[in-house]
Formats: sequence, C-alpha cells, structure tokens
Amino acid sequence: MLGIRRAYLVTISIVVLGLATGIERSEAQTSGVCEATASGLSTSAADNTAALTTALRACGGRTLHISAGTYKFSPGQFIRGIMIPGATSIIGDGTAATTLAVTGPGNYDSFLWILDASNVSIRGLTLQGNGVPYQAGSCPYDYGRAISIYSSPGASAPVTNITIASNLLRNFTGSGWISIYAAPGSPGIGTIPAGANISIEGNFFQSAPGDSPAPGNPNCNSSAVQIFGGDTVPNVANVTVSANGMDASYLKQGVIVYGSASQLTIAANSISATGQKLPANKDSSLYGVIIYQKELPPNMINVVGNQILDPFSCGVYVAAGRNITINGNRISGQIDSNDAIEPKAAICLNQVDNGHDGQSATILGNTITGSHIGIAIAEGTVPNVRQNSISQIPSGGIGIKIVADHATSVSLIDNSVSTPGTNVSGLLGIGTPSSISIVDLFLTGTAYPTRWYRDPSGAQPVCSFNDVGSFRGVFQRTAATQSFTAQAQFSMGCK
Repeated sequence: MLGIRRAYLVTISIVVLGLATGIERSEAQTSGVCEATASGLSTSAADNTAALTTALRACGGRTLHISAGTYKFSPGQFIRGIMIPGATSIIGDGTAATTLAVTGPGNYDSFLWILDASNVSIRGLTLQGNGVPYQAGSCPYDYGRAISIYSSPGASAPVTNITIASNLLRNFTGSGWISIYAAPGSPGIGTIPAGANISIEGNFFQSAPGDSPAPGNPNCNSSAVQIFGGDTVPNVANVTVSANGMDASYLKQGVIVYGSASQLTIAANSISATGQKLPANKDSSLYGVIIYQKELPPNMINVVGNQILDPFSCGVYVAAGRNITINGNRISGQIDSNDAIEPKAAICLNQVDNGHDGQSATILGNTITGSHIGIAIAEGTVPNVRQNSISQIPSGGIGIKIVADHATSVSLIDNSVSTPGTNVSGLLGIGTPSSISIVDLFLTGTAYPTRWYRDPSGAQPVCSFNDVGSFRGVFQRTAATQSFTAQAQFSMGCK
C-alpha cells in the first residue's frame, strides 16, 4: 500500500507542479489578448462579478488574460453565474499566481458558464469556492459548481471544442465541480465529428470538509467531474477526462457519467480516497468513477490507465452501461462490504451489456490490491474479463463475485487471485446463469478457492463445474512458493 500511495503522490506532485509553473502564459501573450484589469477587475475589489462579466463581453472572441493576484467574487445571494462568450479563452498566470475566489454568504449556481458556446478554453487559474451549499443535508437546487458546460433545448448548434486545462479547483459544493450537461431536446455537446472534442485535462481537484452537502443522501451527488446526457438519443460525445488529480476525500464521486453519453474517455487520472473523510453517516454511493443509466444507457465509455486509491464503495461502478472498456487501471483499498442492494468491489459491473451490437468490450489488465472484493459482476453480458490481477485481499474478502440470472453471460480468461488473509473466497457465484466460461483462473492462498450456490442464502451449494458452465483450468495453491493444483469441482458443500 505504501508503494502505491507514494506513486500517487509523485503523480499528483507532477500535476500540481505543471499547474503552478504557468506554462500556459505563451498563449496569453499572443495577439488578440485583452487584459481583465482594463475592464475593472481588481485585487482590491470586494466583488469582481460585474467587472469580469464586463471584461468577457468586451473580449468576446479573443483571449482574456487575468494577471497574477487574488480576485474576490462575493454573491450576496444564490445567483446564476458568469457567462463566457463563444470563441473566448480565459488565461491566468498559473495556479500559484492567479486566483478567482468566491466569498460571501451566497453562492453561484455555477461560477463560470459555457452556455451554448463553442471554442472556449479556461487555463492557468485557481478557482476557489466558498464551501456554501444551498441547503445542508439535501440538494433541492444544485448550487456551488465551478464550471458548467451546457447545451440548451432548441439551441442552434451543439457545444464543441472546449478545453478546461491546468487549473486548480477547490472547495466547491455542486454535484459536479465541472459539470457537462446536454438537456433533452438540445443539439448536444461534442456531437459532430470534426472539432467536437471536449477536454478536461491536467487539472487538480482539492476537496475540503463540507464539500458534500448531503453525505448521507444517495440522491445528492458531489463529484469532481459530472457528464450527463439527458436525452433518449446520445447527445454527449467526444469528451476526454485525462491526467487530472482528484483528492476526493470529502466528495462522493470522482467522475460521474450519466445517461445518453457516448464515446467518452476517462484516462490517466489519479483519484484518491473517494468519500473516506465524510462523516460516519455517509451512504454507499462513494465511487471513483460511476457510469450509470438514466434515460439511456451510456455507451462506448473507455476507463483506461487510471490510478484509483482508497475508494470507499467502488473504484469503477457501472450500472446498465453498454460496451464499457475498463483496461489497465490500478485500484487499491476498496473497503465497503455493504453489497446487499448494489454490488461493491474495486470494479463493479451491474447489468452491463458489454456485447451490445456484436461488440466485445474488455475488462483487461487491471491491477487490484487490498480491496474487500476485487471484481463483482451482477447479471448482464460480460464476455471478455481477462488478465486481471487481484491480490492482498483482506480477511473475509472475495476475489471475483458473480451474481447471475438466467440471462447472465460471463467469460473469465487468465485471471489471478491471491491473498494472505483468512476466510477469503477466490471465486464466489450465486444463481443459475445462461453461460459461464472460465479459462485459466489462478488462485493463491484462498481458503475457499471456488464456491457456487443456486440461492443467495447459500443453502443450495453446487458441486460440479459442469452444472454452472464451462470451466477449463482452475488452479489453486496455498502459498506462492508451492505449485498449482488443478481443481475438479467447487470447494464448498461437496463431498
């Protein structure tokens, strides 16, 4: 665990160093640059809301440079926020130099808005929230976001070519600090092939006490990045969330993907300690990455090469998604064992269709350590789970758990499970699946290498592999120094 934590800290240090150096200044020194101070933005002003609004209107279609200093924004009530025109960039002198700080008793719905606008970038700023929720303990209105990218019903064109990069965000209270939402009936976000990319890259999100207004209410989210397609057809696409650092200790989610979102990539992010510092009454919706069906299942989402350290409930949780690729992630320290309603694990796949339209999306090459459950599969079609390594399972934990119904189809190929703990199950299955194929499963140190029950209570154990599906190569050893022995049947309740 210490080795993994140090790797995470090195990654985050590199991200923060890049933010602080102001590497984006060269863009702010090119032609077409406006100085925000020329429109009245001032470090001595108590509230710069009007001044920044004026500066953006005057500088629409160009680059607005905000020089070094701390600029206060003090909404006295709960108000909408500041609109950024299309084809406009906001550039600071780096996160160590330029800070936009929300103060005062009120808050913004969203501090900055990219509303039905394209070709916008925000770089080199610290955005400091004030930690003031609309109503503590509930979420009737979603105030306290940092940046909202929004496509409205009936807008004339989709939102495209947006870059949010090299910023530091801290102490916001909205459901998504960076929120991407395409409303029903809107032309969408990133939905045209050329120049449509939406990039959230190289930012650092730093949570603080109180950033989750309702930690015990599963209907109230608090995340670093939230991507929401609100229609019955795909209307959010071509979004990349990459190389960000997220201290999510006081948040409930790192990245949320909801509804009619398609062709998204979540890659090379470091997401730390999701929900670990929330109060004891916190709910069990604390996920590093969550991909969830709303009006339409998310489709073709790639979760690749992320490091997810100490997520409480799940590292990656998918509910009813289609063709979800989860490859090459490093996940450690998942501890929530409350899986009576929703599965909990480092990787949780709940009614996922990874064979939709003839595809075969992979759960491939993930390294999972120190988690109560490594991979949990609840129903669905998951045809390609292979070459995953699950190790250091704590006592009483489970390597791979499958809960099946008559339509469930799962294929496991060349996976390994190992543990120094006691009372650990290598593979635990429940139910009667349509199709189960397991090829080359390697188990080390598990007290119960493989067990399967027809019923959730465990009263009806299954003895023969053939009664469940096709098992070709299940190997067990008690310690890493020993040779593997082939298993001929399940290991519980059989004589």
